[in-house]
Amino acid sequence: MDPGVEPPVPAPGEVWTVGAVILNGAGEAFTQKRSPGRRLFPDTRDIAGGHVEAGEALLEALAREVEEETVCPENS
Repeated sequence: MDPGVEPPVPAPGEVWTVGAVILNGAGEAFTQKRSPGRRLFPDTRDIAGGHVEAGEALLEALAREVEEETVCPENS
């Protein structure tokens, strides 16, 4: 994050989400396939992301969601 930029902080009771556009060296974006059983936008492509947990900073939530959604189960 650029110096001097302060990320916003969710107010109590608000539900926020975070998402990351992850690019490779060629500038191609990583997406993943949403499962067909998802309530919103089932069976479509999406970026890594998800909900911010209560008391969690936005950047912490972003790092957690990217790790949860991109780590290969065989390698963890």
